[in-house]
Amino acid sequence: MTRIPLARPILLLFAVLCLLFCLAACGGKKEPATERETEESEPTVFEATLPFSGETLTIDDWTIEIRGLSFTDTVILSDIISYNADNDEYFAIVSLKVTNGAGEERTFLPAIDISGFDYLQDEFQEDGQNVKETLLIGYHKTLRSAALQPKEAREGTLIYSVSRKAAESGTLELFFNKISGVDFTSTEQKTLDSVSVKFR
Repeated sequence: MTRIPLARPILLLFAVLCLLFCLAACGGKKEPATERETEESEPTVFEATLPFSGETLTIDDWTIEIRGLSFTDTVILSDIISYNADNDEYFAIVSLKVTNGAGEERTFLPAIDISGFDYLQDEFQEDGQNVKETLLIGYHKTLRSAALQPKEAREGTLIYSVSRKAAESGTLELFFNKISGVDFTSTEQKTLDSVSVKFR
């Protein structure tokens, strides 16, 4: 009978054991990973709410319940999307609830209306001067151009850009105007009715 030499298997086993021992030793000396400061400093978000008891307006079969006005320099939509107001300005956010009192579907504050029917238009004024409305893409709370069914009520907001000075101490007033839809091709709009609420 031929005897199998044992030297080679023993050497192979010894080499494997040495390798495992070295790996275990290196693993035991592994230092804990140091966390790097990757978070950027977040911008300071200004937020303020103007004291307001609420007011209800009615115009052209719309009931508009004004609930409050707040200011901010940043509107955050998600973890990666936000809008910042221009320098020396704040976003003025009007909270409201609107009800369509008519017997048909209508659009609240349409961007454009060529249907021939009367429609509503808004104006936000600071110290007697109109300020621009603010459209934020992806902002789902806006009631601008919202289509409401008969008797439907909906809560949401309208956003405008106002100067920081006016936000702190100026006169702020929101108007809703009923515009004639008969002469929609005319360059001049005809106001049939108007209501307003003064915040300060």
